[in-house]
Amino acid sequence: MLYFNILHVIIKICNAHEQTRFIMGLARSMCLSVIAEGVETKEQLERLHQYGCDYVQGYYFAKPMPCDEFEALMCLDDRQLEIQEELPLLDEKGFLVVADEMAAYRNKVHDTFSDKYTVLEAADRETVLALLTRYGNRIAAIILNLSIKTLDGFTILGALQKSKMVWDIPVIATGPANEELEGRAMELGASDYTAKPHLQSRLRKRTLHAVELTLLRKAALDLRKEAYGSHRGLPG
Repeated sequence: MLYFNILHVIIKICNAHEQTRFIMGLARSMCLSVIAEGVETKEQLERLHQYGCDYVQGYYFAKPMPCDEFEALMCLDDRQLEIQEELPLLDEKGFLVVADEMAAYRNKVHDTFSDKYTVLEAADRETVLALLTRYGNRIAAIILNLSIKTLDGFTILGALQKSKMVWDIPVIATGPANEELEGRAMELGASDYTAKPHLQSRLRKRTLHAVELTLLRKAALDLRKEAYGSHRGLPG
């Protein structure tokens, strides 16, 4: 008789639902836990949940990242973990983060974008980091106030700039009408800067434009990768 301390069945997600269901059933009959690898969409995650899958991994949660960035994500303090537990896991609309200490401003942003995104609010740096860790590239954009010490907006901008391969998220920086502040924000990778006070209609237009540009850039990069892969596959 064979004994196993730990044995996982790793399933590469595919469109063959019946095959996936069969493998899940086979694993269950052998009392094995199951890890599904390669989860990239909400639909795949929900399907695996219905099948009773134990664990999942894939680009839906995060892309591969350098060791130091992975360690930083794993070293969340208790406050960040508490924040994460209170957050929703899935949403069809996608997410938009507004990081500002003024509740009245966050409420205005919520009203401006609630038809298109689920708006997540943050008033300090820990909450922003928890949101990034929780949702990653499912965040469509971040509206970040740079003039608030508790947010430490420039540190957040710098981290996002270094992690573009992991979190390629457009950031709309806000703050007073200050050329030096705006210039520093753009140098650190902000997609746009809008001085306060501003019209919400203008903020919406700038934000959606930044999101569109980011999506176009990602699509162009994917096409280049595909073309490069096809070129390498040609016979010599």
